[in-house]
Amino acid sequence: MSGSVKFSEAARLYAEYSHVVDRMYKAFRQSVEDFLDGLQEEIRRLMAPAKLQERKGDRSRYWWLADNDQDKDAYPQVWLDTRPATIVDPGELQLTAVAPRATPEQLPSLTSVRILPQIANYSKPASGGPWSLFTLTVPCREGEPLENVAKPIVEVLLALHIASHAGTSVPPSASPET
Repeated sequence: MSGSVKFSEAARLYAEYSHVVDRMYKAFRQSVEDFLDGLQEEIRRLMAPAKLQERKGDRSRYWWLADNDQDKDAYPQVWLDTRPATIVDPGELQLTAVAPRATPEQLPSLTSVRILPQIANYSKPASGGPWSLFTLTVPCREGEPLENVAKPIVEVLLALHIASHAGTSVPPSASPET
């Protein structure tokens, strides 16, 4: 086969401006991480005296309530993929409530957390394994107070914690006292 070397316009533009793209991506990641660090502190403030635990990776964060963080999978938690640009535009956090080691008896109670009045507007059923309880979409638009972003996450964490200790029913309100 004969012919000439041919690259798309997109490939040429990327090659020409890759240094700018790379710098922009690093700035985006740093801005998202700074926002999530502030959000974590706001969640911790709203949850006090409950003990918020966190695992932070390159691509995700997990938050849960426990006296120690030795085994996060033993607790119901929320998981956040920190990579999507949708965190900034349109300004939404997509979280998943999970309970990796929940027993079959605990799952109905944990899953029912999503229909609590203070959570229902943010949640929908999740896909995935049985330990994937539900998803949350929390607005985090420019200028939104961190407290407004943190409150639905706090509500979910508290309700999951209560449900994991309550057996088969979730109290009608699992609101933190603020």
